[in-house]
Amino acid sequence: MADRYSQRLSDLSWTAKAVLVAPTDDTYNLIRIPAKSLVKKIWVWITTGATAASTATVTIGHTGGGVAADPDGFIDATLGTLVTAGMLASTQDAQPASEGIYFEKGAVITATTLIGTATDQANFEVYVEYVQIT
Repeated sequence: MADRYSQRLSDLSWTAKAVLVAPTDDTYNLIRIPAKSLVKKIWVWITTGATAASTATVTIGHTGGGVAADPDGFIDATLGTLVTAGMLASTQDAQPASEGIYFEKGAVITATTLIGTATDQANFEVYVEYVQIT
């Protein structure tokens, strides 16, 4: 039996945070992820919900990293409604990167907001947990 033990370990673990206050319809570059990183989980904490009858949404995705960009790779608009204050987690979704994704090259976590019919916009924070494997 041949030994194939891995020598690639990580003691570099981070949780990064970005804050969006009353965003408009746009795509925002939020958090830079260094090369050779495994994004494990993303959370969206809606601190102030949008107007109750609104259609305000956010999608959380990524660009760069040596993989195809995906504007809702972590959280799609179905889960990402911005009406009710509270916490959303990528693991609640079934998107391609919802359980994690490895970036060989540097990447950026993005948020795309559509305010829709909201007269009072939502405020939210995005948290990203990742490890760098060197």
